[in-house]
Amino acid sequence: MNTEYSGNIYSIKLNFDLGYVYAELLDYSDVQEFDGILVQIYSYNVINQPKNIDDIEVIKSKGILFGPVPINKYPNIKGKYAWKYIGKTNNYSKESLWFKNLRGLINEDDNWNNLKPWFKSKAFSNDSDYIECDYKEVRRLETLILNHSEMVKIKVTMLYLITKGENVEDFYDLNKIGNRNMYLQLINTYFDVTKTEKLLKFLKSLE
Repeated sequence: MNTEYSGNIYSIKLNFDLGYVYAELLDYSDVQEFDGILVQIYSYNVINQPKNIDDIEVIKSKGILFGPVPINKYPNIKGKYAWKYIGKTNNYSKESLWFKNLRGLINEDDNWNNLKPWFKSKAFSNDSDYIECDYKEVRRLETLILNHSEMVKIKVTMLYLITKGENVEDFYDLNKIGNRNMYLQLINTYFDVTKTEKLLKFLKSLE
């Protein structure tokens, strides 16, 4: 594991005045170069970002909201799509992480619960086996679908909108394939079957 960047903490300003969230970077690029840069988002959310973060462990104590997901490169700290670097912690997970994988075409059904076979594996371990599972066993695991940093922000924004009872379509055009794919990835991972089916029914009504 690459220790130079692992444990870096960034703040991300969400869209639509939903405040700021905080991301932690986990760097396995020395093991898996293509998708080894991961970020996870903590549940710590503030509307107005303080000038200084006194205690990163307070952020971490709120638990993980989203991820870890692989991103295509280290976050920009200047310019377009920049995240603000706020500090570093050495108290980060150094274990291999579980991910899910479908052996098949993921776009065959919007409800991933209907797809099979699903497997889980420790992606950054040399001796990890692929273990076949029902989708309910791997639902909360992420895939190794590569994300742009802006995709991470949009997915977390969508997540907050849904939990607030808002219709994501009122904020993002879900007829655009990129937005739709992010939405499907999100609802099939972070909500239970009943909630996902309800959200999919609404998505179908937009067509």
